Amino acid sequence: MSRNASTKQLSMEIRVPIITKWKNGHSFSMIADSLSVPRSAVATLVRHYKKTGMIAPSPRSGRPSTFKTIDLWKLSRILNLHHHDSIVKIHQRYNCDMENPVSVSTIRRMLKKVERITPKKTLRKPVHHTKRLQLVQRHIKKLSVCDLGELIVSDESQLGLSDMNTVLAWRRSAW
Repeated sequence: MSRNASTKQLSMEIRVPIITKWKNGHSFSMIADSLSVPRSAVATLVRHYKKTGMIAPSPRSGRPSTFKTIDLWKLSRILNLHHHDSIVKIHQRYNCDMENPVSVSTIRRMLKKVERITPKKTLRKPVHHTKRLQLVQRHIKKLSVCDLGELIVSDESQLGLSDMNTVLAWRRSAW
């Protein structure tokens, strides 16, 4: 039985058996040992149950989410159609017909929530493109002709595989 790792609270799969066993007269230690949970967690849950009569945790304070299920569906649809776009373009596409637009950081947070890989930021200035090209040209001179066919240039590093399947990688220097 699992625990919710982000909040460190017991899941409902564990809460219900704890209260059931406690009502049947089991001690905190017996319940904790049988369900592999800390004794303090059992005591806290029983205390909460006695006080409120609820097994579920009390609702937390805080601002309610502005993102609804339909919004997640729309964002997912945009990502499926335009998965190569930058986060800024996805943000613009999402907000184009929304009455309550959201920020780029909200879009990023929702992408993490639905476990989608966040798109990389695009190069903002032409100078970045030129510098990256110069970096590749400097390192191409060090490679043999057979390595050039397998050279991969990505946003983070340049990788090349030699004939002996060894990886050649250069990290970009600070420019």
